[in-house]
Order: sequence, then C-alpha cells, then structure tokens
Amino acid sequence: MKKTLKIASMVFSAIILFVAIGTVALAEGQETVKLSNKTRIVINTGSTYKFGAVLLPPDDTQTIFYSSSDPSIATIDQNGNVKALKAGKTSIKAYLQNGTSSSCQLTVYSAIKTPARGNYVKGSAYGRYLSIKQLSIIKSKGKEIVKKYTKNTQSEYTKAKNLYDWMIRNVKYKSGSKNNLADAYGALVNKRANGVGFACGLKLLYEEAGLKCYMANINNAYWNIVRISGRWYHSDAQTGAIYLNKNIRSYFLVSDETMTTLSVKTDYKKYPACPMDYGEKTPDKTNYLYPGKAFNESVIVGINKARSEKGYSALTFDEELSLQCDQKIRSFSENRVTDANFNYPNYTNIDIRYGIYNINSDEKLSTDDNGSLDIGAYAKAYFEAGNQEYTHFACAGYRNSNKLYLVYILCKPKS
Repeated sequence: MKKTLKIASMVFSAIILFVAIGTVALAEGQETVKLSNKTRIVINTGSTYKFGAVLLPPDDTQTIFYSSSDPSIATIDQNGNVKALKAGKTSIKAYLQNGTSSSCQLTVYSAIKTPARGNYVKGSAYGRYLSIKQLSIIKSKGKEIVKKYTKNTQSEYTKAKNLYDWMIRNVKYKSGSKNNLADAYGALVNKRANGVGFACGLKLLYEEAGLKCYMANINNAYWNIVRISGRWYHSDAQTGAIYLNKNIRSYFLVSDETMTTLSVKTDYKKYPACPMDYGEKTPDKTNYLYPGKAFNESVIVGINKARSEKGYSALTFDEELSLQCDQKIRSFSENRVTDANFNYPNYTNIDIRYGIYNINSDEKLSTDDNGSLDIGAYAKAYFEAGNQEYTHFACAGYRNSNKLYLVYILCKPKS
C-alpha cells in the first residue's frame, strides 16, 4: 500500500538573492538564453565541467551554440562539455542565432596532488600528539563505525553521506583544545571536538571507507575536501553539527561558492577546485533538482484541490524563477534530504524536485493551525492525482513574500 511520508516543514520569510547574467537586450517576446547561475567557475587542469544553457521561455526548436574565448585554456563542445587544458582564464558563452547570449568566466588552476592518507603512527594526521595506544583505539573505533554504517556495495556518495551524518549527529562541538578536542580521539571516542577534531575524525572515517580526503586548513578554519565519483567537494561536519535541527543547511558535498557563505575562501594552490554542489548540474532537463514543468503541472492539480477545499486561492507555477534559483532552494532542501536519509533508513531518495509558485502575499501561512501550507495534504494530493511512481513522497516548504517554495523528496524502498 502506498504511504505518505511527512517531513517537518519550515515556514519563514527569506531574502533570496540571484546573480544576474548579462544578456543582450531583446524585443518583447523574443527568446533569451541563460548559461549559468554563476558568473565564475573554477576548475583544475584535466578536469571537465558541463554547462547546460536553457531557453527562456523553453523552446525545443531552437539551437544553442557554445564558444570559448580562449580554446587553448579550455575547449567546449556543442553539448556544453568543457575540458580544461592549461591554467588561465577564458569566457564561456552560450548564444542563439538571434544574437542573444549569456556568458560565464572560467578560471583554470593547475592540478593538485592527491592527498596523503593518514596513518596510525606518532604525528598522525588524525592527531599529532596522540599516543600509540590512542591511535590503536581510534583505528578500531573508525573501522567499527565504517563497518556499521557503510557497505562495500554502496556508492561513494552513500558512504560519505552516512559517515557525515554519523559525525554531525553523534559528535558535539566544544571549543578549546584540552581533552583531545583537536584530534580524532576526541571526535570518535569522547564524541566531543573542536573544528580540528571534526576534520580529523571525518578524514579518518572517509579514508577507512576508501575515500580520498583532504583535511583543509585556511586561517584557522578546518574542514574536509572529499572526492566523490571523480569530483571534489567540501564537507564541513563541524558546521553541520552546530546547526543540526536548526533548519540551516549542513555543509555536505558543497562547492567553493557555497563555502564562501561561511566566509571561508579556498586556496586553489593547496586544494582542488570544487566547482559544483553535489547533484548540481545546470538548470537544464538533466538536473535532478530541475523544477520539471510537466511534474509541476501535475502536482499543482492536487495542491490546488487541497487548497480549494480549505478555501484558499489556486497557486500558479513560476517556471522562469524556478529555473533561475536551483542553488538557493537546494540550500533549503539539503537538510530535508539529510533527515530522510537518517530517519528513514529503509528508503532511498531517488529524486528531488521543487517548484516555486505565485501566492497571495496577504495569505497567512501556518502549519500549526492547519493553514494553507499543509505539507501532509500536499503530499497526499500528489498521490491522489495518480502520481504513484514512488512509494513515499515527502514535502517541505517556505514562503518569501508572494512566492511559495516547495521541495519534493520522492522515495522508494531499498532493493
């Protein structure tokens, strides 16, 4: 029997900022092309990156062309695939035959060597001052945690996610340096750690699970950079633990750009570039966070039915805004995914969608008094609309002025 999974939602007013990418001025009704949500992308030599420009409004009959201002730095094919050849800067442009265009600066840094794996001898990366006995204990503890929360058959992402979740849910942040707060012993054994201890502990767990991992350190800020499926990502377990259950995104597998929201700017001479949040592509139809016009046109039927029964006006789907902000709404959805993975281990999140809808700015939103943002009703309405491809459906949302942001997490049992 199909069930509805309800995840606690969050309702608040938010200020969302978007970076406008320059385009040529057009006559009314003329199509525009959008290349990226970002004005600057950084990658390393030998790396690849995929741009996926979109047309606004969507039109499958138009052809989008791509070019690189300096092909000796990086090339781009007509499918949007970039290959970095040498260090330098180039401008990537997407354009239409009608003259409209959108561009993004691409900066290429030299490749960085793979990080050295930590060991269990004095001076270890897991704790410079740990004794041989303590090193033996954390080795056993690390293997125990990895064995319990990961399997050899799991993907690198699943292993990284399970171990990150263990850290942020079991280790408490504590300032200071006494009692092994600054090493993996404090994190894994005492379950108390400062920023250094969190980074040491997560590096140990990731490496015991067979993942390549840096322990990054810039201006006394410590975190990890881990390689997943050939790409590098930042993971900051300390921040994740501090803000756990406070409806602030956990910093798991995020980009250089996202890390700057913590006022941490990476050093491309020491660490590899992390140009993308995990799962991010570009706002095209291959993006697993792409709003999906067909999806939203179907789900809005069920949502508006539920709203009508409560006396609320119908919502309308804002496709253009949805296309522009997949990184902002992803910040909100990240904790919802963390909750679903950890609290419902028998289910696998296989798809994430979102929609941004127009709503009356005077309408009161409350989940406490069965107001219009009734997440359970929206989830139920989705299934009643006949969309039963998934066995579980979770929904979370928030409000910004006259826009309603809803994230849908679509699940099925583990095979």
